[in-house]
Amino acid sequence: MLEELEARLYAVKQTIHGCESLTVATTDGFVLASTHDGPQGELLAAVTSVILQNVASFMDRFKAGSCRSLDFRGNRQVLITRLEDLDAYLICVLHPGAKAVDVSEPALRAMGQDLPEVLHGHDCAPSRAQYLLQVERCLIPVRTGFLIGKAPHCDLLVAGPRVEKEHLRFEVLGSKCLVRDLDTKHGTRVNRRSFSGTIEVQPGDRISLPRAGGFNVLAINARGKLVGVKKKKKKKKK
Repeated sequence: MLEELEARLYAVKQTIHGCESLTVATTDGFVLASTHDGPQGELLAAVTSVILQNVASFMDRFKAGSCRSLDFRGNRQVLITRLEDLDAYLICVLHPGAKAVDVSEPALRAMGQDLPEVLHGHDCAPSRAQYLLQVERCLIPVRTGFLIGKAPHCDLLVAGPRVEKEHLRFEVLGSKCLVRDLDTKHGTRVNRRSFSGTIEVQPGDRISLPRAGGFNVLAINARGKLVGVKKKKKKKKK
């Protein structure tokens, strides 16, 4: 159970820009699982535990909520989220100078929804859809860590002067498909709107790369039906 929890934490960490670590701990400061690594990680885990003990009495007044504080060096933001129906917290520590995040971050929200079942020892419900990218008549399965760019190691190579070596990264968490723009210079658009950080995409959405075309997001639902295919408009007869 804890190995699965730790694996999920690592997957979510990859989707949050500036995230130094993610930790799940009980209200009394006991760390259940964390992405902390090495001696420095052990120190940060201890600091996280102390912070939790200091804010637990405040957080106990809420069934679910969040607060922010700084560690003893005063240069890291710590986002502490009370998990619904659990005596536990999800703690996100950001690198110094990283842009602030909150509980509305799609990856954190999805993680919070899955954690109760994981901590109670239940298998989370499998994804209700298998996500795909449509490239002309080809359908490409999207899995956690799916990478788009022009570097040879990417899962999908896209040529273009404005496409970065690593441009986009996908994460599939439960029933959600998240896409992250990897701090690119020329950006990425979803449904013709540019975005930053990580957002959730739905079947039928259109992802566009700068001067390099784009992809339609599709999905295969539990019944095996393809979802998100846009019907071509019929030409009116003159």
